[in-house]
Amino acid sequence: MNKEANILKTWDVRSTIAPTEMIGFMRDFEAIESCPMHAHEFIELEYICSGKGTQIINNVKYNVSKGSVLFLKIGDIHSYHPIGRMSVINCVFLPRFLEDIDFLDCEHLPTITNLSGADIFEFERLLFFMEEELQKRRFG
Repeated sequence: MNKEANILKTWDVRSTIAPTEMIGFMRDFEAIESCPMHAHEFIELEYICSGKGTQIINNVKYNVSKGSVLFLKIGDIHSYHPIGRMSVINCVFLPRFLEDIDFLDCEHLPTITNLSGADIFEFERLLFFMEEELQKRRFG
């Protein structure tokens, strides 16, 4: 059986990112159940805020815990499986959001990075600031 046969759902952009935006945030702060295999039509930056579990991305299993950052490209087939409670925040965006960032080659970004110490605090600060900027929609 090929890996596409295992996909239960392909998330559509319209169900996740507002029509007037190129970016969106999703939180799951009480994840206790597995998220089924799926793919989507947008890029996803997933951050594990607390807890631990496993992620399966394109048939490769990764152990994740607080500080794990996952970069999922369009079409990556993935799921997560918490061990106990796990909190996750996802920053999802359309590919055109990155068009003006010439130095960022998404194809060569690592699938997973595990942050520690001060890097966790700085990443969380930036991620929460981005989410606040999107929610408040301040001028400029």
